[in-house]
Amino acid sequence: MSTTLRDANVTLIRAAGIIVFRVLMGPKVEYLLLQSSKKPHHWTSPKGHLEGDETEMEAAYRETREESGLLQEHLRLIKGSQIPLEYTVHGKPKRVTYWIAELIDPETPVIISREHQAFAWATLERAKELVGYDDAIKFMEKCHPIIMSDLNAEKPAE
Repeated sequence: MSTTLRDANVTLIRAAGIIVFRVLMGPKVEYLLLQSSKKPHHWTSPKGHLEGDETEMEAAYRETREESGLLQEHLRLIKGSQIPLEYTVHGKPKRVTYWIAELIDPETPVIISREHQAFAWATLERAKELVGYDDAIKFMEKCHPIIMSDLNAEKPAE
């Protein structure tokens, strides 16, 4: 699904995804990154194009399920964490709307699709090395404080 910008000759490519992280002892935060089968140096969070009339959030959950095997019930979405990432692909503008979500059980297995050849759980520094692109690095740096703030927020007693 595409949205036409003001210039009728330019079409915005729309996609959605989820920045999945897990917390290990320490606490240590690790990000889920998937390695493309077609471009071996390309690592990203689960994401993909919107299909039909689905919403960005529906697409984000669908793509995460298809690409990593993680279901909505495996994830705790950080409230208010919707963040767009805009860049150009082959001369066309693209906007990926991401949400940030914690993997509730850090031992939940990741099952990658054929679109990917590998996955990695990476610290922020390692994730920045893997994603490589300046825009993606800045985006990871923007997400990290949101995660840390959420983790440091006072949790209600159970």
